[in-house]
Amino acid sequence: MTKRMFALPPAWVLATVCLGYAMVVVDTTAVNVALPTIGDDLAGSVSGLQWVVDGYVLVFAALLVAGGSAGDRFGPAAVFAVGVAVFGAFSAACALATSLSTLIAARALQGVGAALLAPACLALIARTYAGDGPRRARATAVFVTAAGSPQAFGPLLGGALVQLGGWRAIFWINVPVALVTCVAGLLLRGDERRSATPTRAGGHLLVLLAVAALTTVVIEAPERSVASVPVLVAGATFVATAALLVRHETHVGHPAVAPALLRPPVVISIGVGSLLFAGYYGLTFVLSLLLQRGLGLGAFDTGLVMVASALGIFVLPLGSARLVRRYGALALLRTGLLTALVGALVLAIGGISRTDVRETGLAILGVGVGLSVTPQITLTLDTSPAAALAQASGVLNAARQLGTVIGVAGLGALVTPEADPRLVIAWAGCGAAALLALALVATVATTGQGRVPSPRSAEP
Repeated sequence: MTKRMFALPPAWVLATVCLGYAMVVVDTTAVNVALPTIGDDLAGSVSGLQWVVDGYVLVFAALLVAGGSAGDRFGPAAVFAVGVAVFGAFSAACALATSLSTLIAARALQGVGAALLAPACLALIARTYAGDGPRRARATAVFVTAAGSPQAFGPLLGGALVQLGGWRAIFWINVPVALVTCVAGLLLRGDERRSATPTRAGGHLLVLLAVAALTTVVIEAPERSVASVPVLVAGATFVATAALLVRHETHVGHPAVAPALLRPPVVISIGVGSLLFAGYYGLTFVLSLLLQRGLGLGAFDTGLVMVASALGIFVLPLGSARLVRRYGALALLRTGLLTALVGALVLAIGGISRTDVRETGLAILGVGVGLSVTPQITLTLDTSPAAALAQASGVLNAARQLGTVIGVAGLGALVTPEADPRLVIAWAGCGAAALLALALVATVATTGQGRVPSPRSAEP
């Protein structure tokens, strides 16, 4: 006899995970706006302020695979509630920080909570709507919209909070939200299906070290030189730990990443998500810097400019769920990536000095990303085995976070005081277009049956 998986209605599950993930996303985007104020208040250097952002992203990305495995092992609802509690507690620690080093440490521990709750979100959605492809697609679209709205409008929210209550307000607002979400998360615990397969801590430790080392190389190489000691040490650490990880994973009975997640359909869909995030967030990061440094716009006004791309990310995921059911996830993903590619090229060719060209390019880019995210997540969930959904979500989130770091660091390295802003945006636009083109090419890759399975016919 099949027992109920959750004690609450599916809509409650969806609302809870949307609220929890929204905290993670807001913290990723809104803090950028507050960095100058934080630097003034805590006497922080530029490199120190970078680690306020990067310390969070590094820990978040490095622990996502372990967080996904924990969700499969102990149940996604329980791990979600723990993650929300950790995130809320260290949000308060961030708000109370009296030095930059304390703030960086608290931000890193926030990343631990985020790494626990983020993979559990998609696993909860997938398991709640198991066996009902259309409703799962709609629920995924709602989740993407809820996740994308704070990500898109985070700079505006962050600017308003800093203006009204100072930089600490960005962290204080998480505390009541975390409290409500944690209580709701605890109510989700019903008769969850849990994986009976144990995983070894050694594999997760190697994943953490490899991801942390790679992220450090990407972050520090543009700031220092490639031949600097920290970058060389981090690079050597990555090579060594990656080699050890491959050896470890092929010689243990219960690897950190389930072998079923290494099949071509899953790898392709996750890789496409990484390239999509690298292109979009790398380009918008460069654009944000150029608008403030080159055109003299303030943080809030820059956020208003970025609304042109934010609208597509906010509005289209809900509509794209219907398109997924009609045309298939793969066809819609290709259309979205091609549209985003056109938007990046418009910015590369037209520049940002003319408002109409800039807003047109951003709008096309946002439409492309908005059309791409839902089918990309749908493909990942539908090609992953049911017993490893939380881990698949963790790997997907880790790949997307790493894509963001690589895009921001790689394209952001083009921005120097002596560089011509027109050339910078041209190179950044071309770089983003190249990444999106790679993602587009990846979707053309065929599998054993000729194509990646469509969610209309595939159920994990």
